[in-house]
Amino acid sequence: MNKALKVTFGAVIAAGMISAAEANLDPTLSRTALLVTGTYTKTTGNGLSYGDVLLAPSSVGGDGFTRHVFVDPDWEFDFGLGLTHRFCGTKTRLFVYWDHFRADDDASTSGVRNLGLVPGAITSGSIEVEQKSDELRIGLSRALNFGHHFSLDLGGFFEWDKVERNTNEFQSQAGNPNRFRSTENEMQGFGPGVAVMARAFPSHDYRHLSVFMGAMTSLLYVNNEFSQAQFNGDALFYQYQPDDSKSVVGKLDISFGVDYCSRIQTDWDGLLVGVTLGMRYMNIFNAFKNGNTYYNNPIQGGVAQAGFAANTGHAEDWGRIGPFLQFRIGGAES
Repeated sequence: MNKALKVTFGAVIAAGMISAAEANLDPTLSRTALLVTGTYTKTTGNGLSYGDVLLAPSSVGGDGFTRHVFVDPDWEFDFGLGLTHRFCGTKTRLFVYWDHFRADDDASTSGVRNLGLVPGAITSGSIEVEQKSDELRIGLSRALNFGHHFSLDLGGFFEWDKVERNTNEFQSQAGNPNRFRSTENEMQGFGPGVAVMARAFPSHDYRHLSVFMGAMTSLLYVNNEFSQAQFNGDALFYQYQPDDSKSVVGKLDISFGVDYCSRIQTDWDGLLVGVTLGMRYMNIFNAFKNGNTYYNNPIQGGVAQAGFAANTGHAEDWGRIGPFLQFRIGGAES
């Protein structure tokens, strides 16, 4: 009952605020719209292996039949916020959009080989992964209409992205000290991009219902940070922390779905409200450079050491996939 009263009270306040805004709305605000997006996405599993399981030994001295194990990322609810403004007397719009994402995942498997431990009487491995991303776009788009049933939006924008991934791996075995490895990767940078969005209006009432498909691509000049440390028990086994490095990475963002937009008549000049249900595919190529190094010296402290990686890791993509639901409200000319 209390929750219902709160929701009702909030709706009344929102209606009052909208009415007050309409009463004072000027021509500039009548061409401006607010976008609120709810996302339900998951990350790709690139780089999220935490060891392998020996299924059958080799009969000729090789490694045998193994199966690597991976974290399966969960679906996460997150959000985005945006603002658009159409210039007076034109079909050109200024847009600003911010998207936020965060995920925490974990997995564990018995009998995993990792961090120098092979399966013994009691062996288990696990991993915890924390991933974050923020992206901000500022740009211009131009609508091109081809009759009442088809339109094309072309745009250019400037984009800033920051993506972080922290992994903690754990390995335990009876009779041996527990082993732990922490790896931190961060990519942050900016760059230009272009966008295209095609819309089809199947109904004669072409202002309301449409289906769309669009793509955005950008080149980002980024700073790469990396660090990794392994502990055997309480003793530091190794710690790698290369200098920050610079690189250029490509990003591809594809979406498609259904859009509905309608005008609400008011005493002033009306409001446009819309809702979009779509699907998003996004990938940043070679986002994580894992230190951007080539080969490490196989000689540690003057003595050849076994168990050290040839490098700190290969470059890995980072991406997201999932549906989104967007609501927008704006002036009658937005």
